[in-house]
This record gives sequence, structure tokens and C-alpha cells, in this order.
Amino acid sequence: KSLCVLSKAADGDSVVFKRLLAQYRKENIEITQTSAVEIDRKAMRQESGFINAAGFFLMLIFVVSIFLSFTVLDDRIYGVYDRIRTAPVKSAQYIIGAGTLGLLTSLLEVGIFCTYIKLMKINIGVPFGIAALFMSVFCIFAVCFSLMTALAVSSKNAVTSIMIGFSTIGCILGGAYFPISMAPKSLQSLARLLPQFWFMDGLRKLQENADVNVLPNITILVLFAILSFLIGAVLFSRNEKST
Repeated sequence: KSLCVLSKAADGDSVVFKRLLAQYRKENIEITQTSAVEIDRKAMRQESGFINAAGFFLMLIFVVSIFLSFTVLDDRIYGVYDRIRTAPVKSAQYIIGAGTLGLLTSLLEVGIFCTYIKLMKINIGVPFGIAALFMSVFCIFAVCFSLMTALAVSSKNAVTSIMIGFSTIGCILGGAYFPISMAPKSLQSLARLLPQFWFMDGLRKLQENADVNVLPNITILVLFAILSFLIGAVLFSRNEKST
């Protein structure tokens, strides 16, 4: 086996082959052949699998957030707000508590996902800490968006339609399932209005270049979360005054 490897390395040159053979006999080291292409393919499969899993994560996190929206909506319908006004607990504290519960549940999913990656030693092509940060920031946005939705509509059907519709369309246009670089310019411009785009764009950039600056992507995701929170605060204030 070692002689075959030496022969291939010499590429038909007898002089080179004799020199390699002499060095081999002198050092007495076993020579093996490893396919570098196969290693690259394995790394590419793992990186591609991570991107697909990240796209699925964007959908899953909204499915979980629907239950938070249902909880807040039920409390609105059944008069919990009215009872809170007569209790020491303030309405704002209730919303913060509900949001914190939803955020902890979402972050638990992130923790399970990241722990699996670590234990299985999967090469995701992205710095581990930055990937976890992206997912955590998106969880904050999803929780704020779910609270905003629960305060904006008055039925579970409407909540389900908005949450599922936004997550589905956002994932498709945002590049969660496939890159949108080949899409028409109009769709690429529209995608920039969605948080899913900035999430996937940041991860894909990091896979191409680990030193790329993704701070703008994270900042925009934070701004999306703040905007959803502010709209929810306005809706909450309006609902509280109407009770």
C-alpha cells in the first residue's frame, strides 16, 4: 500500500520514486493516503445541515410563541386585566412576567440545540458564540412580536393566521430555506424588511468568512425586537384605558 502511494506521488518519475523510496526505508514510517476532498465534503454537509436547521428554527420559534399569544389573549378575553387593576400586581408587571416566561422557554430550545451541536462536535462553519447570540436575539424578537399580536387582535384564529403567515412568508422571502441571491432585485429588496433575512444573511456571511462584521445584522434584529415591543406597549396602554 505504501509503495502505491509513493508511486502516485512520483507521478511516473523514476528518479523521484527512488528518492522517496530511500527516504521511506530510512525513516520506516507507514505511508497512508487520505482524501482531502472527502473531508471537505463532510464539512460542507455539516455546514449545510446547520443552515437548514437554523431556517427550521425560525419557523419553530414562532410556533412556540403562538402559545404565549394564546395565553395573553385568553387573559384579555376572560377579564384578567380587570382583576389585575384591583390587585397589587400592576398590568405592566403581568405583561413582563408573561414575556419573560416565553423568552425562557425559547432560550431553552436554543440551549438544547447548541448543546447538541457541542456534544456531537458538529462543524457549523460559524463561531459558536455568535450563532447562539443570533438565535437568542431572534427569540427576543419572536416573544415581542407574539405579545404585540396578542394585544392587536381579538381571536385565536387571527393570532394563528398572523403568526403562521408571518413566519412562513418571512422564512421563504428571508432565505431560510434557500439563498435569495438569485431572486429578482425586487424580492431581495423586500426581504430586507424581514428579520429572517438579517438572521440568515449573518450566518451565511460567517460561513463564507469567519472574520466578517455581522454587527449590523445583530443591531437590526435588536431594532426589530424594540419596534415590536414599542408597538405592543402602545396597544397595551390603549387596551388598559379601555377596560
